Amino acid sequence: MKNLIFTLLAMFFTIVSYAQLKDPDGNLISRYPKFDKCKDVTEEEAALCFKTQLNKFINRHFIYPKKAKEKGLQGKAIVSFCINAQGKVEIINVSATDKIFEENARRLIEKLPQLIPAEENGIPTPIMFAYPINYTLGNNF
Repeated sequence: MKNLIFTLLAMFFTIVSYAQLKDPDGNLISRYPKFDKCKDVTEEEAALCFKTQLNKFINRHFIYPKKAKEKGLQGKAIVSFCINAQGKVEIINVSATDKIFEENARRLIEKLPQLIPAEENGIPTPIMFAYPINYTLGNNF
């Protein structure tokens, strides 16, 4: 059932930055950030591996907020975060249709593990992402 839930949720999970990555100053990034499981992939495969591992992580850790479920709430949260030059996730902003979703989305992204940072010319550099999360109730919840 959890896989079915993830499949439904995965349709709504996206990561902004499909083309060229840029650091907070707008400079192009030459190496995508990586999860440990992606450390041996080529740079061409790095973006897909990152997105796949991020979605797997979300699948394992996503729990629909109990209070939202009890109230029949549905909504959306957008988490803006940075993977800093040390590979740690820093939340920049969370906006949501309800405080319950804001808190849930923040906790979810804060659980991300230490990552291999993005690089520009061989130097670790911060990179920003925005991750929208839709909270949709259905017969499967």
